[in-house]
Amino acid sequence: MIARIYYGDGSVYEGLFDGIEKVLDVQCVVTPDLRNSAYETGRLVMHSWDFYLYAEGAWMGINGTVDLVDHVLHRPIEKVIKGRMIPNEKYEAILHRAHHDEGFPRKSNKSPEREDGSNK
Repeated sequence: MIARIYYGDGSVYEGLFDGIEKVLDVQCVVTPDLRNSAYETGRLVMHSWDFYLYAEGAWMGINGTVDLVDHVLHRPIEKVIKGRMIPNEKYEAILHRAHHDEGFPRKSNKSPEREDGSNK
């Protein structure tokens, strides 16, 4: 699955999981939102996780090394990248770019999650 990975230094990786060389300082991962196979609901912006894993054909976020070890022991993990805290202003600017990424469809009204990332 093609993804865009946004880093704290402002750089962006676009491509498949096996081409990722930079594994630290991840701020968010953007993919098409295919959680409901009946329809595509736009983009999925995963952020604020300690680790991002690529396993079984999809990205997921997890927190803490205990969760990381649990996933590694119980499923075939193909890639692990590491999140990092940065100053809020920088983080908010990166997240804004990700939520307005023209390379992925906008969130649709078919999902309870709104374009701004909230679910209210």
